[in-house]
Amino acid sequence: MDNTKDKELAKIRVLKLGENLLQQKYNEELSREQSLLTQAAQMQTAFSVITAALFMLLPILIDNRGTLDLTFIFIFVSIITLFLLVSFVLALLAQWRFKIRTLSGSDIQNNIIDSINELLAEEKIIVYKTNLLKKLQTDRFKANEKRVFYITISMIAFYLSIFLCLIFFVTSIVILL
Repeated sequence: MDNTKDKELAKIRVLKLGENLLQQKYNEELSREQSLLTQAAQMQTAFSVITAALFMLLPILIDNRGTLDLTFIFIFVSIITLFLLVSFVLALLAQWRFKIRTLSGSDIQNNIIDSINELLAEEKIIVYKTNLLKKLQTDRFKANEKRVFYITISMIAFYLSIFLCLIFFVTSIVILL
């Protein structure tokens, strides 16, 4: 009898360990989501600063262009602006609130009431909660992976716009010399 009880307790401890690890993973995904949303907002701020600087310098550049062709200036500025806009739009998409499962109180209550006889054993309760957490964590993970993708492409577009600004300024200096 003691051997059976020990096995039951060991089984419950293992199930609780799995539940705790899954709860920790879910909490990490929540934290990761907040971090990604913050990073997307910072990308928008960087976009704003660079765009403001670019368009403040543009009239000065046009007035003092010397032998630089206006077409050359507008082509470079247009390409830079395109990459900045791509960066901005992708940062906006990263902040999108993707549709994910949530814990609806009434759904959980109805589900528990429907499964009341099955949930009388402690191990069944742990398995039920673990399955619920797994679904929530999986949805949150998928949404965060989309955010990572959008932020990565946004950063690449942003860095390309900065790189193009440098190329534009170096090319302009070479042409003017």
